[in-house]
Amino acid sequence: MAETGPRRSSLLQKSEFDSPETRAQLAAAGLDSLDGLHDVRGEAFNQRADRVVWTCLLPETASGTERRIYIKLNRGRRRLWPRMTDLKTGQVGQTLTTREWNGIGVLAGLGLAVPRRLALLEEGLLHFRSAVVMDAVPPADSVDMLLQNGGWWQLSPADRNQILEGMIGTVVRISAAGFGWRGTGSRHFYPERQPDGQWKHWLIDCEGVHRSTSPAVLRRDLDKLARSMVESGADQPALDRLTTLIDSALAGAVLPGSRRAATLLRRAA
Repeated sequence: MAETGPRRSSLLQKSEFDSPETRAQLAAAGLDSLDGLHDVRGEAFNQRADRVVWTCLLPETASGTERRIYIKLNRGRRRLWPRMTDLKTGQVGQTLTTREWNGIGVLAGLGLAVPRRLALLEEGLLHFRSAVVMDAVPPADSVDMLLQNGGWWQLSPADRNQILEGMIGTVVRISAAGFGWRGTGSRHFYPERQPDGQWKHWLIDCEGVHRSTSPAVLRRDLDKLARSMVESGADQPALDRLTTLIDSALAGAVLPGSRRAATLLRRAA
């Protein structure tokens, strides 16, 4: 992932771009300001009063080709008194878009595949508006989509098993590094077959990544993943295999910062 480019930050305003080139591309599309970003003009998802996710095609200024980007918007009023949960996870005062930006950075630092961060803009101290812009991930279908459109059953049993193992392994890897991820779910894992036949998981919706050293968080994240697979319509053999993998992961759980955790992370890198 490219290093962060132009940045401006104050108590009332923050702006961060992946690079000057990214800023120029967003500016050409009228998407380099909060006014432009909050003027939804593409396909919108999850529309609520305080948050919207939308997607559009961003023209590449040099090549003339287009790239798909996703934009998460958040507006509202910050809490005057932080929740105990935010104190424990180190997320006090962070908007959802800032959490997304930071969560992507954490997972990228662990060597996991995540969307490329393009821009983060925010304004307002008590009442705020914010936006985060990201590239789309390469795979077209999440695990949930594969289960919904029948693509899951077109895969060989070995491929399905490898995808399940990769999902569990990813959650364990995050835990071993001292983090939890509230976003563990079949909709947020995008498997991509590699040239050697192995599977790589791209992860989206990273706003739920947070600091954690509690084994209970690993159980929470794995249980949430299992529930999401049921909701997506996974077949019984997949659910049985998932249960076995989860039981094994919990039985062999390692404490963040331990020698075992360091070995796990080194092997996964």
